[in-house]
Amino acid sequence: MYINKPPITVAERECYMWQIKVLLEKFVSLLGVEVKVRGRIISIRRMKRSVFADLFSIDSKVQCRFDPAGGLCPNNGDLVEVVGKCVVSKSGESTIDVSSVVVVGKWSANIDFKEVSNGGSSPLLAFMPGAYGRFHYSQVARNQVRTFLTSEGYFEVQTPILGRNYNGGRSFPVSSFCSGNRIGFNRTTVEDRMQALIAMGYERVFQVGSVFRSGKELTFLEGYEAFTEWEAGKCRIKQLLASVVEKLIQSGIGSPNDTSDHLIGCDWLEVDFLDSVSESTKVSSQQIMEVDSTLAGFLRDRGVIKEEEVSPETIADELANLVAEATGVPTIVNGFPVWSSPLYALSEDGGERLVRSRMYIPGQKGGFEIGMQENNYERFTERISRQRKMWNLATDDDRVRESDLSTVISGGLPPTFGYGLSPDRLVKIWRQDCSNDPYRE
Repeated sequence: MYINKPPITVAERECYMWQIKVLLEKFVSLLGVEVKVRGRIISIRRMKRSVFADLFSIDSKVQCRFDPAGGLCPNNGDLVEVVGKCVVSKSGESTIDVSSVVVVGKWSANIDFKEVSNGGSSPLLAFMPGAYGRFHYSQVARNQVRTFLTSEGYFEVQTPILGRNYNGGRSFPVSSFCSGNRIGFNRTTVEDRMQALIAMGYERVFQVGSVFRSGKELTFLEGYEAFTEWEAGKCRIKQLLASVVEKLIQSGIGSPNDTSDHLIGCDWLEVDFLDSVSESTKVSSQQIMEVDSTLAGFLRDRGVIKEEEVSPETIADELANLVAEATGVPTIVNGFPVWSSPLYALSEDGGERLVRSRMYIPGQKGGFEIGMQENNYERFTERISRQRKMWNLATDDDRVRESDLSTVISGGLPPTFGYGLSPDRLVKIWRQDCSNDPYRE
């Protein structure tokens, strides 16, 4: 497509293929001119003297008029190239009065084009207009993440997708097999390799890559920076999110709203995990610190979890999520109890609290992880052993073996601030579908 080509001559018009978005921008100057356009028929409206259809491509559509007597009108779903004059319909809509049409991709599926979205999941969903945003909007967010972090002195890295040992908490291990033999575990986390890079001397690293643990969020951002104090690290993530959201708005992806205003202004409500959860659940602080079974029951009564057995991480995250959602504004929940994770450092006051927080955006139903990483090997192994006992896993389960992360920590790591979030999820501030999978409705 010749999007940036200089103004075309009369001789060029017959072979010039217009992009719909560019055509609409120049439509007034092209009235009465014959143009060629390519796109997919997504809607047909039949009348006595005319057949109107919407032609869609990328993120724009234009109305086409077909003469029903000419036998030119294709079917819903067909990929076509049309030639016709630019006119304005009686209703004032920009329209191509079609003189010829070629079907370059026939819709031959055994389901009507309009019924595809009712299926919920199919490769054919990639042909629907909404699929464009799943790629484009998320890509804008990821690119701005890269722009911000590299400007802050970060080094972007990629780590292996397969690992010898499983690293990923209690979540189900995802294995890869070849000829019936397991060749490794697909990564559900990237922290072990990245923290090794920190120890190597790359003091600020980040990675945007795939993790095999979610059907909705296909990319994940994880980053670490050494010798950074807690409040400074928290401030940087606020600035990162502000930068991404501002770029999305500048790119025309959503209009400003209360939430985006808070994010761009780095205006977050901060609450304490213990105090806010105790107030919300009416469970005593002591019961919360001891991860009393009452907590899981509370979440089941609220319909937040349905499983009989849930991990401590899930209990803590869901409790904090309930607290944050009730505020209606971007919220940071600080000071998680020590039982919620073995990965984060203990607070310096000597209590059973972690230097760990989650940042919640209204409507997300999930948070972004930030915290100071545990770098004391003895303390880490003792805590992870204690937590694994809560999982009630068999002794030969892959999830209770020595992890690569514990090996890395044993080599001596500097104090490190870390974070993990999904760039794709930021788009959900305006779009309710946070998946960037074109096969999903």
